[in-house]
Amino acid sequence: MDFLKDLALPQSLSHITLMHFVLVLVFVLFIPYLGTLIGGSILSVYFNFKSKKEEKSKFSKTAKELIDLPFTNLYLPFVLGILPFFACCLIYAQLLQGTDSISVGLMFFAWLVFIAAVVLLYIYKYKLNLKLLFESLEFEKNSKANDELKRFSQDNFQSYGQMGIFGTIFLLMSVFVFSAGLFNSLDPDLWKSTTTVFHTFIQYEVWIRFIHLLTLSFTITGASQLYFFFFGKENNSKDENSIFIKNYFLRFTLIFALIQPIMIFLDILILPQASLSIAVFTLTVLSILLVFLITHFCYAMIKEAHTKFVTFVFYSILGVFCLLLVKEAYTLRNATNEQSVKLAANFQKYEDELKSKLGINLVVFSGEDLFVGKCSACHRFDLNLTGPAYNSVLPKYLDKKDALVKYILNPVKVDPAFPPMPSQGLKPAEAETVADYLLTTYKGEVDRK
Repeated sequence: MDFLKDLALPQSLSHITLMHFVLVLVFVLFIPYLGTLIGGSILSVYFNFKSKKEEKSKFSKTAKELIDLPFTNLYLPFVLGILPFFACCLIYAQLLQGTDSISVGLMFFAWLVFIAAVVLLYIYKYKLNLKLLFESLEFEKNSKANDELKRFSQDNFQSYGQMGIFGTIFLLMSVFVFSAGLFNSLDPDLWKSTTTVFHTFIQYEVWIRFIHLLTLSFTITGASQLYFFFFGKENNSKDENSIFIKNYFLRFTLIFALIQPIMIFLDILILPQASLSIAVFTLTVLSILLVFLITHFCYAMIKEAHTKFVTFVFYSILGVFCLLLVKEAYTLRNATNEQSVKLAANFQKYEDELKSKLGINLVVFSGEDLFVGKCSACHRFDLNLTGPAYNSVLPKYLDKKDALVKYILNPVKVDPAFPPMPSQGLKPAEAETVADYLLTTYKGEVDRK
């Protein structure tokens, strides 16, 4: 299943940064659609079952509307589902190439199951629509043609419910494995310890993320049903179906919106330390505040018995999705920082070898040359200038050269007494050369003393 990682090409640090940005765009396309598909299929199967049991038309109509939304046309599940899902697999394959992580394999397997789920759910949607069409026709009692139509209806619609059930089961399987792939990509310690899909079933963190995605899916499904049903319509509609949709889905959306702060908080608690940062916490707080605002407007609509704020609620829930997805991208970037440095170094070696084969002369600078040209204006070994003296900084990096290389490539503000260090635009190999020079020079001074 990890053949995608083997096919991945070496990438520079700038290309890796670009991939993180593209991943956010892919997530924003795919995850809200996935949520609508999950919630729509589960609720459609549920209401279809209720329509058979209680024989009420409002349940049949609601089941149809719920499954129609993610399948508005034939291209929608491909453009917003299958294609961006596969793009996720490719991006993770690039970012995790050379590691032992099974995340890419899990995602690719989830993608295959997702395709099967989409096919089954589309057949379910098609047959459910045909069933309701046939039920709306009035058959004459003594007509051979109508007898044939009745027989055709019975033969073709006996198994449509099973299509919906199996499609939903396949979709949930896909989502669980996808959640496992996402979580296991965030912890370098899990890249070696998690070796099969069966390990993911005992990871409580994966179950929390899976449940979180389900509750988010129900929230956006309820808001979508309200938005697309009442958009451009009068709020005081008195027909039975409108009243049912308004009463049921306002409460439904409110309940699952109230669950979100708990799930978002749990999600931040289970994140590995390597994936955390100020940006991750900031996005988490903003998403919780926006959820509280959504619950306030849902409660106002229930209390006043109208759908006046449906548009705001719908787009705000999309905003929550966007904040959480950007947070997901940040956690991945934080977790793969060292991996990105290694990938960039491999790209530098690949590029140098390619240039050598093509006969292009390479200009090689020593660590001292780079230090004098890039660093000496702000740093000395024993004197504070714009930046701190190296004698006070280098001791913590004596046995952590990789951490020093990572800092040189992506500097962040550490000491409040000094301004933040700007990026020097060094390549990974150059940063490693500077780190070697600094550590060697510092060790030499310590030995002389």
